[in-house]
Amino acid sequence: MVSLTSVLYNSFKPTNPKSLYKFLLRSCSVLPPDAAKFYRVSVRKEYEQHREEEDPERVEQIMERAVKDAEWILNKYKTCQVIKMAALPLRTQVIRLYSRILKVGRGWKAQDINETKVERQYIQDEAKLLFRKNKNLKNASDIEQSLVEAEARLTMAEH
Repeated sequence: MVSLTSVLYNSFKPTNPKSLYKFLLRSCSVLPPDAAKFYRVSVRKEYEQHREEEDPERVEQIMERAVKDAEWILNKYKTCQVIKMAALPLRTQVIRLYSRILKVGRGWKAQDINETKVERQYIQDEAKLLFRKNKNLKNASDIEQSLVEAEARLTMAEH
């Protein structure tokens, strides 16, 4: 079996403690309710405890250890939760892509200045429609295919 640490850390590289904190809180959602509550409190407490850490090496150490701890906890509760965890990085990719598309839509400038508002609304409505249509996809390859398609459409729009 592939190590979850490598899966977690390679698919999600925290850029800062806050992004790791958010990731760990989301990871708690795959745990049973009583465990999720306990680990959410634990994650918050550890974040508060190390929030003021300034040494970059120490911060990196703490973040790596947090990912390893997350692996251990997820293995501890690994009934069907491993399947949910495997889809988590895809979920993050989908959310980031959706945010990027909406940001492009908000800043869109049409060639004809009179059409800018209409085109902005179209981009936002189309994004919402397509993401809602695909929200029930469960198969990783289907999700990845939709991500590639959305990424291609975004790239065309940006150029």
